[in-house]
Amino acid sequence: LAAAQRNRQGELTKDALYNAIGAFERVREGQLEGCTGGARTAAPAAAEEEGEGEAASDEAGPVEDPCGGETSNDRKFGEAIALYVELFPDDPDLPEILFRQGRLYYAREIYDPAVRLFGQLLERFPESPYAAQAGELILDSFNRAEDYGNIEAWARRLKDAPAFSSRESQARLDGLILQSIFKVGEQLAERGEHGAAADAYLRAAEEFPRDERAKQAFYNAGLERQRDGDLAGAAAAYDRLIDDYAGTREGALGALAGARMYESIAQFGDAARFYEAYGRSFPREPEAESSLYNAVLLRVTNGDFDAAVSLGELYLERHPRAEGADDVVFFVARAHEGNEEWDDAAETYGRYARRTRNLDRKVEAYTRLGQARLRAGDARSADRAWSEAVRIGKRRRNRLDSGLYYAAQARTLQGEQVLARYEAIAIAGDSAGLRDRLQRKSELLRDAAVIFADVVTFNVAEWVTAALFQIGHSYEVFAEAMRDFEVPPELSEAEQQAYLDALATFIVPMEERALEAYEGGYAKALELRIYNRWTALLREGLTRLNDVQYPPIRETGAALVEEIPLPLPEPLPGLQREAAEDEPEAAR
Repeated sequence: LAAAQRNRQGELTKDALYNAIGAFERVREGQLEGCTGGARTAAPAAAEEEGEGEAASDEAGPVEDPCGGETSNDRKFGEAIALYVELFPDDPDLPEILFRQGRLYYAREIYDPAVRLFGQLLERFPESPYAAQAGELILDSFNRAEDYGNIEAWARRLKDAPAFSSRESQARLDGLILQSIFKVGEQLAERGEHGAAADAYLRAAEEFPRDERAKQAFYNAGLERQRDGDLAGAAAAYDRLIDDYAGTREGALGALAGARMYESIAQFGDAARFYEAYGRSFPREPEAESSLYNAVLLRVTNGDFDAAVSLGELYLERHPRAEGADDVVFFVARAHEGNEEWDDAAETYGRYARRTRNLDRKVEAYTRLGQARLRAGDARSADRAWSEAVRIGKRRRNRLDSGLYYAAQARTLQGEQVLARYEAIAIAGDSAGLRDRLQRKSELLRDAAVIFADVVTFNVAEWVTAALFQIGHSYEVFAEAMRDFEVPPELSEAEQQAYLDALATFIVPMEERALEAYEGGYAKALELRIYNRWTALLREGLTRLNDVQYPPIRETGAALVEEIPLPLPEPLPGLQREAAEDEPEAAR
């Protein structure tokens, strides 16, 4: 080698290099003779036997391991071959020399010099009969080293090589490129580089959209975007999957993943969109029915009432006998109610109430049916619906849970209708009919009081306190109206006094009844340990009528905030379930 380097154009330079290559090869073969199954050579131990130990290693430089990597002999070997290729590029023996030496390293799993030699062969002798095998060994070398980035790079280079120009070879190289990108994505994901992993998967899917693995690549990309906190990017990947691969299992899994992703952060509109996509685009998948169910439920929850009605109709068309069909009818009724489509809401609530076996929901449906009928202007039908809710509430109270709440609400609404009739009777008018008008208002108040007292028997905190307040408030307002009433000016002095005396016979008893009702209601609220807005109003009424015994309560702090508990039904069990066993987390 030294001779050839000193005289590059000498007469014996070619022979010198040829001999150098042979000599380095013999040296390397001798080194490798001691390597069996990955065992180390005896070089370090030999130094210790000669008494040199660590000091000798320090003086001579790092001790090389000829079984585990590239040695100084390998580097000189490479110099000799590189110089031979440079000076004698047309030597017909050169392709075989490069291939033979590369295979020597490959066989011993020393891949760096093997790849360099095979690469030189492919670059300089692309038409050589050794080129195809050299390319295969390059790819296999990187595969054994799990260097998938270089597999992709070399597979792309080999696509332009004459030895790989056949249709079969091109298809195989495309498959290797796609597979290597998958592996790169997997390695990035394992290192926690989820954004880069998603980029790799998307690159694979977009470059090879017709490959069978492209849909898996989109799914993996969505998962990695999601793990990286990029929900919009994840949704975009899932959308591509749904749009481009409708009807596939991977598309369905993408829709499900998108739905659960958005549901987990309470973005119900987006969650419903993905559940809807699953139900519409993947009707043969096992969770198509439950996904449509969840889409209807979340549309109602999110206030997307038109979409809820449309989806509910689709669900009932496809799954009329499914377990969730009754619930979907109820959801559609809620959507009509939300859109203030009172006739449609009433018709749907009535249909639901007749078909459901869920007593709690049946009572709720009748209560809502009554409200819809009232809003549609049919007070009699409203009262009949509420009466049915109350009847079920009383007869089946031991079997009811939330149904008791709605039975109490229905009875309260009936009481409010009696109060509405009471308010419709004006005190003003001719003096001859005053006593009759006052008597009629008094009777209606008594009827309302009886109804509200019935509400209390349901023992539902919200409506107990509401009913008790309404009783006292009605009497109080009646008394105030009579006190503020102006005596007709056309009456004589004697007639005016008679008029006032007639009013007085009602005012004092009414105020006493109001105070009694407030006291009874407040005591009941304390007994039941209820404190809500109705309790506060009861206490304020007591203060107005008897501020000595019930002085104003002055508090420092936030005002009372209250929400009426009108919960939607629980989602299907699958809504928050863990990933199904057959759901691939990512391609491996």
